[in-house]
Amino acid sequence: MLYHNEDVNEKYQELVRKVNTLRPDHPEDIFSIRINKARPSDVNILQIALISENASRDLLKKYGERLQEELEKITELKKVALFGLPDQIVRVDLKLDKIAEMNIPLNAIIGSIQSELSNIPGGQVEAGSKTFNVKTSGNYTSAEEISETIVFSRHGKTIQLKDVADVKNDFEETKHITRLNGYRSIFVTAALKEGNNISTVQEKYQLAIAKVKSELPENIDLITAFYQGNSGNNLR
Repeated sequence: MLYHNEDVNEKYQELVRKVNTLRPDHPEDIFSIRINKARPSDVNILQIALISENASRDLLKKYGERLQEELEKITELKKVALFGLPDQIVRVDLKLDKIAEMNIPLNAIIGSIQSELSNIPGGQVEAGSKTFNVKTSGNYTSAEEISETIVFSRHGKTIQLKDVADVKNDFEETKHITRLNGYRSIFVTAALKEGNNISTVQEKYQLAIAKVKSELPENIDLITAFYQGNSGNNLR
């Protein structure tokens, strides 16, 4: 137990020592024991929702990142993050009729793609539709770059992925749904850096929010779902 007049760091070290002392007695099937040290400045002071029932994911992402960009300019804030959208990927749909017409072995194309694009998620190549997803990381940062990957060569002529497939930006399969008051939403959150006062930074982030809100199309609304306001003191 920690009392208000005790030193947090000393109690943390005491806890670590006690846990380490008990480790030899733990059952063998316990893989790992972690001690997480939370700080007040790690708690979000702000949660903003972008709401729309019909805006595309791309449009929501655009304005979510726009708000994230404005909040990141405020030096007193940290951990500005966007939630509620699946990870962006590049979708590749192979043109089976085109591949057959060019007399290219399908396995050769898939093998070349897997070799060149080693970041294809496991299990994403579907045998029936020959559709798979590629995460844009490493040497590839866009659908256009991926589409120019050489997948086959014959008699000195190279075949690029775009010659035998449609390559486009997309999102991973939706695994969760985020809503505010029942409405489809994405969220932008932010925390306050240590040593700063919430009241002082409040005016800055309100201006940033108002700026982005003025840029929104009619089918997207912006609502401040939560802010800590004047209830907090300096975070230390």
